[in-house]
Amino acid sequence: MIINKINAVNTKNYSIILTGDFNLEDSAESIKLLSAQLHDSKLHALQKHGPEGTFNAFKFDKPVITRIDYIFTSPNVTVNKYAVLSDSDHCRYPSDHLPVYTELDIK
Repeated sequence: MIINKINAVNTKNYSIILTGDFNLEDSAESIKLLSAQLHDSKLHALQKHGPEGTFNAFKFDKPVITRIDYIFTSPNVTVNKYAVLSDSDHCRYPSDHLPVYTELDIK
């Protein structure tokens, strides 16, 4: 549905950046469908930093391995850097999701 909407409104073939909390892991069919049409910035980044996942469930004492937040781009966008920022304050996260950061070149 998202790809259909992008195709409907992007009639001039502009570069695409799609971000969000999809509440789905990499193995979900919807994420696989998006990844077939757009580039997953984590997989295409020239440099990567941070934990594997983005969802921490406020559990500072556990590794962050579940990824449910994504940045997808059209193929003409270069992902120079991809990072999941895991900063905390007094061993507490400000959210149950860690922010995803990218540096992009749009051609």
